[in-house]
Amino acid sequence: MERTFVIYAIQNKINGKRYIGSTVNLYNRKHKHLGELRKNIHHSSILQRAYNKYGESAFGFIVLDTLKATDEEEIHKREQEYFDLLNPAYNISRIARQFTRLGLKNSPEHCTRMSKALKGRKSPMEGKKFSKEHRKKISEANKGNCHKGWHHSEEAKRKISLNHNKKSNLPKSETTKKKISKKVKEWHDSLTEEQKKEWKQKILNAKRRKK
Repeated sequence: MERTFVIYAIQNKINGKRYIGSTVNLYNRKHKHLGELRKNIHHSSILQRAYNKYGESAFGFIVLDTLKATDEEEIHKREQEYFDLLNPAYNISRIARQFTRLGLKNSPEHCTRMSKALKGRKSPMEGKKFSKEHRKKISEANKGNCHKGWHHSEEAKRKISLNHNKKSNLPKSETTKKKISKKVKEWHDSLTEEQKKEWKQKILNAKRRKK
């Protein structure tokens, strides 16, 4: 029996990060996601942490694709194409529909086996070409337009700001400080001379604005 499937994204309007999924009923799936997030029991701990940090108003649901199919395997393949293209930060697994071990802790041996199995995995995108219409859909989803059409109220902006400040201003241990310092140095060393000059100029501009 042919059914209409929707491939959707839950997108963070602030940083553009996404969770990708598919369903035959977007209305029900949306309310299921929101219900779990509000109860702090969502299966994606990454999405849950982001929801707790930014608040519900910072997230929106976007339809990436709508297609008819008789076999769910077809949908999983198309969903995987979006995984490979958009690299959703809030999905725990990078393989579509791979959440059968939800709530279970993997042993080190199991993790090693999974790692070996995924190494050298052939991308389903290899050798495939999208139509102009399909490319346009992906382009719109992948553009840095997460704020387009969305407007936060002053109250929502205040809550997001307070939430962000509370998280970022927590006291850090010496070990954490050293780790952060190391990461910053590695990032700085990876920049080209031109990029370093640009960042230096941005810092100077920011200091001038504060004065």
